[in-house]
This record gives sequence, structure tokens and C-alpha cells, in this order.
Amino acid sequence: MAIRFWSLVLSVALGLSASFAPSHAGEPCCNVTAIDARTHVVTAREMRTGRTFQFKAADTKLLPSLRIGQAVHADFTTMKVSVNPDGATPCCAIVNLQRPATMPNR
Repeated sequence: MAIRFWSLVLSVALGLSASFAPSHAGEPCCNVTAIDARTHVVTAREMRTGRTFQFKAADTKLLPSLRIGQAVHADFTTMKVSVNPDGATPCCAIVNLQRPATMPNR
């Protein structure tokens, strides 16, 4: 009986912790706005705040696959970007992050 109880408690705890874990799935946050093939630096804009950032494509084979307007995932905590549709595998490091756009006071 005690084993069954603790198994149930453990199952519930694991289920709850999984639901609060950060997820990379879902909608991308940002769109590519510029690509500099010479420096391998890509500029993107966060759709929610309007802030822009730049990330550097370490793999030069990635650049030809990127397009203006392409959706990307950005993690501003780890300063990493993923161009994969699921956002799970980061490819690039954010090298420049602007402040979010603010509305002027009137």
C-alpha cells in the first residue's frame, strides 16, 4: 500500500514539474530583418516588444537557408537562437541585443 501511494505521489510530482518546465515548442518570437553574408551576422526583431537583436551564424552553411521575414526562436536568458521550426536546437549566439521599444510619455 505504501509503495503504491509513493508511486502515485512521484507520478503526480513528475507530471507537474514537466508542465512547468520551459518549452521550446510553440510559436517563434522573432523574424529575420537583415542578413549580412560578409560578416555572418543576422538581424532579427522580437514581434512582441519590437526590440532588435543580432546573432552570428557560426556555420556558414546556415546563411543560404535564412530568408528575410523567416521566423526564429530566441532565448534571451541563454542568448541563443534557433532557426529550427521547433526551436529546440540552438544554432547561433546573440551578439547584440537592443532594449525593447518604449512608448513616449505624453
